[in-house]
Amino acid sequence: MADATTTALALWEARASTSFVLPSGCESIDELLQGGFRCGIVTEICGEASAGKTQLCLQLLLQCCLPRSLGGLQGTACYICTEGVGSVKRLHDLAQLYAKRYGAVMGIGAKRKRDVPSPKLTGNDFLDGIFVEQLYTVNDLMDLVVCNVAA
Repeated sequence: MADATTTALALWEARASTSFVLPSGCESIDELLQGGFRCGIVTEICGEASAGKTQLCLQLLLQCCLPRSLGGLQGTACYICTEGVGSVKRLHDLAQLYAKRYGAVMGIGAKRKRDVPSPKLTGNDFLDGIFVEQLYTVNDLMDLVVCNVAA
């Protein structure tokens, strides 16, 4: 428990120093964020239209599922989609690129779970740990967060 003189910045710095870091896969962004995105801390990504916000988020989804040895968290991720299927198609395209880049590495996606080495991993193997939710209302969002993500 923090004492009465602890500042919000001090609390944030303490939390940030003990959380896992997810590299973005972009050296300049990771340098700006002192290594990448901190898990357990909300990071707002904003910018003009076509600045690459969605692209960055899609890349982070795939980075999250990579093994720790490749800079990932060896975890799962949830993508909340509110604008149609365009970004989901881009996610599939990015997954194909990740398959080419990391496909010869053991331990990704479904094959990681079965511990099956395979140099012929596909983009679908990289999507195995990513859950896409299409939402249309604030109530849909609240249901997802309360019932699924928080669990």
